[in-house]
Amino acid sequence: MNNNQTTDRPELHFTPQAGWMNDPNGLIFAGGVYHLFYQHFPHGTKWGPMHWGHATSRDLLHWQHQPIALYPTEDEYIFSGSAILDEKNAAGFATAGSGKPPMILFYTSHNPKTGEQTQSLAYSLDYANFTKYPGNPIIENFAAAPSYKKDFRDPKVFENPILGGWTMVLAAGDCVEFYHSANLLNWQFTGKYAMPLASQIASQNCNQIIFECPDCFCIDDKWFLSASIVLPGKTEETHAMQYVAGTFDGKTFTAQIENTEQTPKLLDHANQNYAAVTFANCSKTIMLGWGEDWNLARQNNAAAYFGKMTIAKELGAVKIEDQFFIKQTPFIQIEENEASPNLWEKHIIIEENRSFCAQGLKIENRGSCIIINEMQINRPIFDQTGKLKNCSNPDIFSNCNNNNCHVQIIFDHGYYEIFADGGLICCSFEA
Repeated sequence: MNNNQTTDRPELHFTPQAGWMNDPNGLIFAGGVYHLFYQHFPHGTKWGPMHWGHATSRDLLHWQHQPIALYPTEDEYIFSGSAILDEKNAAGFATAGSGKPPMILFYTSHNPKTGEQTQSLAYSLDYANFTKYPGNPIIENFAAAPSYKKDFRDPKVFENPILGGWTMVLAAGDCVEFYHSANLLNWQFTGKYAMPLASQIASQNCNQIIFECPDCFCIDDKWFLSASIVLPGKTEETHAMQYVAGTFDGKTFTAQIENTEQTPKLLDHANQNYAAVTFANCSKTIMLGWGEDWNLARQNNAAAYFGKMTIAKELGAVKIEDQFFIKQTPFIQIEENEASPNLWEKHIIIEENRSFCAQGLKIENRGSCIIINEMQINRPIFDQTGKLKNCSNPDIFSNCNNNNCHVQIIFDHGYYEIFADGGLICCSFEA
């Protein structure tokens, strides 16, 4: 829930006070507080020179807006990245009596004049005021000007349990790259991985793949690599989020577990969950994404603000035959005195001609038809042939065991998040 809330704002989904917001950045849990940084342009509702906005919460539902954390310059826009706590003061930013470990933000420095993208960091001892490291960039763009390596961005840093120190996974065009550091300042390239496309989007007719906002994390001793994907088209882009299970050896990632090849899978089967990443320094694996679609966002006519985050989701790992899947559960802790009409949950029996309703939303015929407020919706969705087109929802309940399916639906001022089959199938969209 947002402070400064107006009647037209979402109740359960974070929105900025004013201006434009896209990717979540620097997600971290520190001292009992969740920190959300985000791509932000405070002076208009269209994309502009990127700042890092900042908000905090104790429950991922009630948010307090904080002062802007990082500001751009004429030569540096502050693109997406991540955050860690430097508990051992490996980078040397802590001072005597500071009391708390330094919080370090890793981000991409984008030069709007040349297009060059390098990786930088900033740090804070009070988690509110951040100082850009004078030794930036910490990873340079080694391609020669003016043909700098493109789409070289979105560093996600995590502790390396095998080599010690830290690993950075970084988008690098049509693949992701891995770097290792013992002190968070000096980084060495250790490998790269080119993730194949999930079957639902592999048939898209495009000759270019761009990876964005990668993440690498472990759930129940199984490693997963996730990424957002851009498939450029003639008139508009296709955007999706996918993941693959595999093995991390401390240097790079491979999509194999016990000699079995793991196939990429969609994280969301609709079009309004993008750039999602996980919180650092958290005992649970919690993910948050941008609840918008780029093709629609560029056309927005909002007056006060634009952009919302998805609901926070706790991730789990599920094995089905020889494949590992991610299941997603809404991470909502609503107090009894805040009973929300925005959350619907039920075990249902799915039959061919059976329908069920919840708060104006009706699902018929095993999910092949979605009706909201008595109107059947048509929306961008990946159909059974793998093509992205305007059609009603595909059979999102096709994997339910014995037709007994657990369904959760969150609906918030026109934004729907559907969790079917115990969270193995998720759809996020506006209607």
